[in-house]
Amino acid sequence: MDLGAPITDVELTVVENVESTDNSTDDSSSSSDSSSSEDSAPEKIISGGQVTAPGFPPVIFNMDAYWHPQLLRSKNTDYDAKALRLAQTLANVTLACQAHPCTLLKTGKDTDLDPFFNKNSEWSFWSVFNFNDASSSDPQGVYLKKSVNVDNNNPGTALSDQSRVLLVYAAQNPKVWTTGDENAAIILAYDAVDASDSKIHLNLRKYNSLDRMKANDSSEHVVLPLTNSAAYESKPSFQDVTWHGGIANSEITILYEFQDGSGNVKLAQGKHGADGSWTTTVTNQDTVYSTDGFNAKFNPFHKITYQDETFYLTGTDRLQNGVQPEQNVVLLDADMTPLSVLPMDLPTNALMDDIISNHTSPTMKRISETVALSFQHRNTTESGDEEYFQFLYFVDLQEFLPKARDIAPQQPPEPEHKSIITRVMNIVVNAFNWLFRR
Repeated sequence: MDLGAPITDVELTVVENVESTDNSTDDSSSSSDSSSSEDSAPEKIISGGQVTAPGFPPVIFNMDAYWHPQLLRSKNTDYDAKALRLAQTLANVTLACQAHPCTLLKTGKDTDLDPFFNKNSEWSFWSVFNFNDASSSDPQGVYLKKSVNVDNNNPGTALSDQSRVLLVYAAQNPKVWTTGDENAAIILAYDAVDASDSKIHLNLRKYNSLDRMKANDSSEHVVLPLTNSAAYESKPSFQDVTWHGGIANSEITILYEFQDGSGNVKLAQGKHGADGSWTTTVTNQDTVYSTDGFNAKFNPFHKITYQDETFYLTGTDRLQNGVQPEQNVVLLDADMTPLSVLPMDLPTNALMDDIISNHTSPTMKRISETVALSFQHRNTTESGDEEYFQFLYFVDLQEFLPKARDIAPQQPPEPEHKSIITRVMNIVVNAFNWLFRR
């Protein structure tokens, strides 16, 4: 392995497998040859360690230490404890899969899946995704698909796909916001080249229900104008929605990536007002990302409210040890500043044993009393082709996300309106009752 610098220090952790002290006799063991004593001798095994080179973080080989998330920065004791506990809960996929069904779906060339409806009765979920396989005869664009388990009694096995529907040709980076159940409106955000200026714009599209979405029958479509002298605007993610029945009169806040006139990649927040207006604000997250060693490009964000604090989940790219490109799932604070890189601890499985890193495109959806989390793994085959896997798992809602609370002020009771005759009769009746109780 070429670290790009001379190795100055190597520390190893060595364990010894001690010979069993079992004194029981066995006729079969007594007939073993002389080599058995050598085979049963204690062996020293390297269980971990680290390699240090100047100018680079140490390379850690202790996997037990690797699976524990660490904070990149500190705010205060209480906040740090919340952030670290949330990071540990999200990253420990193994623990989550012990409590709830989880699955690994090999998605091939389908990328950036955003699951949004799940049915435990048949262990299935709907999602939107990118399909950009140039070698396929199928058109490229944003698709809707249903993924199902062929064995409903064994939800841990891999899912298979069915019901693929092309929603928008030559579009990408889809995200979904649901306004209710399958019978309520669904909003789709994505980016695509607009014919008016041949530049990539953000788009919003409304489907009146899941059935209308499956039929690719949208009832409303809005192309958002470019701002800030942008060369393009892409990778939208919903931050907040106040729904009033249609896109035109709803308040929709979106985070997205754009390139400014100087070629710098920036993160911006756009707000679609109830009056149809579109206003944007540019952040300084490109500088923050570069400071933390991440590439200054932005993937969709997913908002988390945990113990009255706001966090975000996203995917980022960086050079591992300054040399090897790697994708990461990252936890951010309310200002979208990176807090922790999440080492996704996956269950032991023949398909997962070699999957340690290159995780990205995390999504998070509240489903009933649990939270559904999903992220993507990119694998490069020996022939150089890229293939993708999608993980889907569940975490108990009450363990790390507070349920919605009704904190609205209570209205005083309506005043009781009585006629004069009614009030006089009440006085007479009360006086009569008082007289005969004496």
